[in-house]
Amino acid sequence: MKILFLHGWTSVPGGRKPTFLKDHGQEVLNPALPDEDFEKAIRIAQSEFDQHRPDVVVGSSRGGAVAMNIDSKETPLVLLCPAWKKWGNATTVKKNTTILHSRDDDVVPFEDSEELVENSGLPPEALIEVGDDHRLADPEPLAKMLEACWDDQYHAIHESAHAVVGLHLGLTPKKISVGRTSSGTSGDIDFCSQVALGRDPLRRLSILVAGNVGTRIFNYTNRLVSEKLAILPNDDEPGWLSDEWFVSEDGCSDDEIREAESHARQILDGKRYLLTELADALIAKRQLNKDDIRAIVAKCRQQAE
Repeated sequence: MKILFLHGWTSVPGGRKPTFLKDHGQEVLNPALPDEDFEKAIRIAQSEFDQHRPDVVVGSSRGGAVAMNIDSKETPLVLLCPAWKKWGNATTVKKNTTILHSRDDDVVPFEDSEELVENSGLPPEALIEVGDDHRLADPEPLAKMLEACWDDQYHAIHESAHAVVGLHLGLTPKKISVGRTSSGTSGDIDFCSQVALGRDPLRRLSILVAGNVGTRIFNYTNRLVSEKLAILPNDDEPGWLSDEWFVSEDGCSDDEIREAESHARQILDGKRYLLTELADALIAKRQLNKDDIRAIVAKCRQQAE
């Protein structure tokens, strides 16, 4: 995983937090940011982002404010005690943002992050209370920082796309979930009637390919997983029993797959709001049951009327 780490005020590259990420196998970009010129710090961070296209941006304290003020596209943000009230103009963050903050922080008030969550319409789970001070350099906050860097968004969109196409074709999922593996995040969906899917191969195929179609619609790629395929044993390999494996086992022709992908795209293009609502809820709760899914569908229908 490639991480752009933006350090705080009076800090320097190679500190405890970026070193921890490197020691745990991550590729870390850690540019030096000037203390007295915030606009120059933004330009440096933006240049690093544009050149290297990291999988996640981590910003610590003032570096969190820098992260909020660059154009990071759809890339997830992990903010550590972000000093957004002191530097920059940004007052909100995007949905795929996680904030770590200590309630005992005597430099940046914990309440600032609570306000940022409220301003941005993030779920309460997006703010993780951890650590005993501003530095967040003890074992627990360091581990939470690494965990927050894993890319849930790809799998949340992927599994939610299966669900949306399934719902459109008359099948309600029993459960959708995202979880952790040794390589990062993974996803799973359980339909109530596998028998019904088995009786209708074309419907099954449209649902199977929907995951990859959904992530392509939103320009998400599973880079985190693909980097690790070569070094993992088969029983822990991302993609083992994946959609591609099932499609291959079904013996579908290229024409059938292309037709199913076109069908899935038509459905998903018309139901993007439901797709993103499901994905956002999945990231927040990590598992949605049948009642959760029905409630989200009802909410989307009501807002569409």
